[in-house]
Amino acid sequence: MIIKEVVNFSAPKKCLLHIRVSDAISDTRFIETIHKAFQENVSVPSKINKINEKEFDIEIGTDFRRCSDCTKLIGKYREYLYNNLIEKKGSCTYEGPGNGNFCCEDYFE
Repeated sequence: MIIKEVVNFSAPKKCLLHIRVSDAISDTRFIETIHKAFQENVSVPSKINKINEKEFDIEIGTDFRRCSDCTKLIGKYREYLYNNLIEKKGSCTYEGPGNGNFCCEDYFE
């Protein structure tokens, strides 16, 4: 399960992904491996914090592409887990493309 939270609404904005891996999954190395590959291919600053063997926090920093890169990271986890991923919005304001609700905060601040 991933819960998306905005940690800081004023500049510089920071978002946090709380990740909790199911007890049915014994090897959680994929969390750090996917994050490492993500970090090498995006412009947003990010860092991972391993809370315990099943829980991780990933902080996504401010950048023009913060929301789309965050969505890509979640997509990589979803792909690895064969779409078996629960995603909760939390305090995230990003609505995704095509919803018609443009939010200046999500793109330019």
